[in-house]
Amino acid sequence: MSAGYIPLLESTAGELRRRLHEPAAHVAARLAELSPTAHNCAACQALGHLDSGDATDEPDEVEGLCLPHLQVALASGPAAEVGARLIADQARRLEELAEDMHSYSLKRDAVR
Repeated sequence: MSAGYIPLLESTAGELRRRLHEPAAHVAARLAELSPTAHNCAACQALGHLDSGDATDEPDEVEGLCLPHLQVALASGPAAEVGARLIADQARRLEELAEDMHSYSLKRDAVR
């Protein structure tokens, strides 16, 4: 998750710094521009990719979503096969993460 947030945080911080000398009310009015839109949101892009029929059965074709974005994506009412694919991809990624954490834990215990 940290790696995914780095570009978002850096670009948002940079944009805020560029607006540092603008009136606060003007910056407040433009903050919505810093938020993801359907064109640059990972959840929207994943749904669009899957809905378009361009997705293959390759598990890494779609990056996967954080749980809040997965919830939003599923709540948007995607086609049944798209919803199932998103859920299966997320479950697989969580299992992989759990396995990595388990391996790390075992290595760390072995060092002690």
